Amino acid sequence: MLRGGSTHGPAGWLVPALVAVVVLLVVGGVVLVPRVTRQPATTTAPAVSSARYFVTNMGGGGTGYREIAVRDALTGTVTDSVSPPGGIEFDAVAGTADPRVFYVLASGSGGGVEVERLAISSAGRVGSLNVVRTISQPWGGGWFAASPDGNRLAFPTPFAAPNGTMPPAGIAVVDVRTGHVTSYLADRPGSARDFSWSADGRHLAFQFNDEGDGKLADRSGLWLLDTDGSGGDLLANARQVVGWKMGGNGYASPVLSADGRKIYAIDAQQRSGGTRVTRVIELDAATGRQLRILFEQPYVNRGNTIWAFDTMALDPTSRLLMVVDGAGGAHRIDIATARATRIPFPRGTTPNSIAW
Repeated sequence: MLRGGSTHGPAGWLVPALVAVVVLLVVGGVVLVPRVTRQPATTTAPAVSSARYFVTNMGGGGTGYREIAVRDALTGTVTDSVSPPGGIEFDAVAGTADPRVFYVLASGSGGGVEVERLAISSAGRVGSLNVVRTISQPWGGGWFAASPDGNRLAFPTPFAAPNGTMPPAGIAVVDVRTGHVTSYLADRPGSARDFSWSADGRHLAFQFNDEGDGKLADRSGLWLLDTDGSGGDLLANARQVVGWKMGGNGYASPVLSADGRKIYAIDAQQRSGGTRVTRVIELDAATGRQLRILFEQPYVNRGNTIWAFDTMALDPTSRLLMVVDGAGGAHRIDIATARATRIPFPRGTTPNSIAW
C-alpha cells in the first residue's frame, strides 16, 4: 500500500463454475457506524452477495506466507485451505467477478513468478489450484489485480534497477491467455501500486508515488488508468483523482466500485476533537471529494504506528466491503447503510492479502 496525501492525517482468469449454486450472503447490520456524513434512507434493504466466501493469504512460522485460506464471509470460519509446495511462497491473492475464481501469485528461489488459478466450490472447498502462467520478468512487489473477467492481470514494474537506481514507474498488464504484455511507463521514477479494476475491465485505479528529482511537477496521487489502448505513457493515459505531495500521506487499499463512480479507501484521519482514527471512506471518482465515512475505529497502538486496519476487499456485487483489523478479525461493511459487522479469524494471523 502506498502511504502518501498532504491533505490527510498521518499515514501509512476464468474457469467454468464448479457447481451452479448461488448462495446468498445476507448481511444484517448490527453496528451503526457513527459519523456518517450522508445518512442513508432507513428503508434501505440489507445488501446481498453471491460471494459467500473470501480468500486470505496468511503468514506463518515467521518466514514466508504459508497458507491460502477460504473463509466464510458470515462467520470468518476457515472452510478449506491449501499450503504451497516446498520452495514456493504464496505472495498475494486477487478476486474476479466470479465469486468462485481467484488468482494467486507464488514465487520461488529462481526469481520467476507463478500465476495460479484457484477455484472453489459453492460450499467453500478448494476445487483446484493450477499454474496458468510463469512470468520471468522482474516483479515490483505484493500488489496485483485480476480483471473482472479473469483474462488480464495488472502488475507494478520493479521499483529498483539492478544498479541501485530507481527506474520509471510503470504498470504491466498481462493477458494470461496469450502472455502478451501491455506496458505503461511514467516519465519519471517512482512506484505504482494498490490496483483495482472497474467492472467493465477498462479502467484501473492505482496509487502513484512520484520520486522525481524536483525538475518536474510532483504528480503523486490516486489515479485512474484507461487500459483500452496499446500502452505508452502511464500518466498521459490516466486521470488524477486526488493528488498529494511526494512524501505526504495517501490511502491504504483503495478499491474502485463496479460502476467506476466511487472509490473506497482506508485513511488515517482525526476527529474534530483531535482523536486519531482510521476510517473507511467513500470518494467521488470524478472529483476526489470525500462523500461519506463508512466505518471508523480509534487508533490503537498494536505495533503499527499509523493504521488501526490497512487491508480491504470489495465483493463482486460492489455492495459489501471486508476490512481486516489489527486484532485478529475483520469487519463486513454494508456500503448502502454504512453498517458494519465484526467477524473473527478463528485461526491464523492477520493476512497480508485478501480477495473477495
